[in-house]
Amino acid sequence: MRELTYHFMKIILKGIRLVALVVCSFMIQTGSVVAQTSNSDTQQAELLANFARDHATELGLLTNYARSHNITVREVLNNPEYNMDYQSNAFFITHGMTELEMMSNAASYMHATPWPDSLQKQAMLKTSARLLLSAIDTNQLELLQSKIASLPAVIRLGNQAMKDGPVIVTLITNEDIRLQFKSFSSQVSLTLNECANFLTNPNLNTFSYYEADIFNPKNKKEKFYFSFWSENGPIKTFDKRTTDDQHIPISARFYENGKLEEFRIDSPKHEMASFDIDGKMKAYHWAAENISIDLKLDETGNIKIRGFLIKKLRN
Repeated sequence: MRELTYHFMKIILKGIRLVALVVCSFMIQTGSVVAQTSNSDTQQAELLANFARDHATELGLLTNYARSHNITVREVLNNPEYNMDYQSNAFFITHGMTELEMMSNAASYMHATPWPDSLQKQAMLKTSARLLLSAIDTNQLELLQSKIASLPAVIRLGNQAMKDGPVIVTLITNEDIRLQFKSFSSQVSLTLNECANFLTNPNLNTFSYYEADIFNPKNKKEKFYFSFWSENGPIKTFDKRTTDDQHIPISARFYENGKLEEFRIDSPKHEMASFDIDGKMKAYHWAAENISIDLKLDETGNIKIRGFLIKKLRN
């Protein structure tokens, strides 16, 4: 299907990266413990061992990449420029193919049969468009801006690159974070409204596997790609792409109830927010020139901010 492109596979790898690193060592230990239990647990032990082995490989690739660039694993994870470069390298090493071979294989899936037009499909597209307009809690985003403004005027962020190493202090103002978050929130709302209009546009092209795309009438070098949970909807993902499918500056995915799960901006800056199943934001990430900011909400709605210094990718 059309989703099996190089770019989509990179997004999948990003999604499993953090989970793999956290559970890798635990699963290795669990696999060896379960293997010593009764014969009825043998199959489960094998599954756990295979999972651990696969993610141990992922961890090894990540560690080797960090060493080759003389940086830490955490810098790879928190620096979008390093992260994207690592994901690209790891994907092709893991699958034993070049980028050209991958794109050639994916091309065979690009000639999907049409998704027959019907009243049911048109009703689903209208419902998906309506859900996009209420996919997030905009009142909460406005409240968060006020909470950020109430933080100390100057925020002190300490970063320790290695255990027992020196703590490097970086200062950033609450106004810098507030304005950046305000800009991001506006971009989310604007894009959701834009996509809602596209879903009911007569120029929308629909395909099998419940997918669709449309060229941006305001910029002929851009197009929007949509996928749906089923023929009955609602929307599952959308990407804002260049027409050659080589770059995805904006992407989003949704829960089955139509609420926004994640919204990501990868160009020209790097920002990402995650949301719960009710459309309330859980966390926000922003990578500036030389610092990475993580903003998270605790169970009471209070804001917690962490920061990391990041390095430029060496040529």
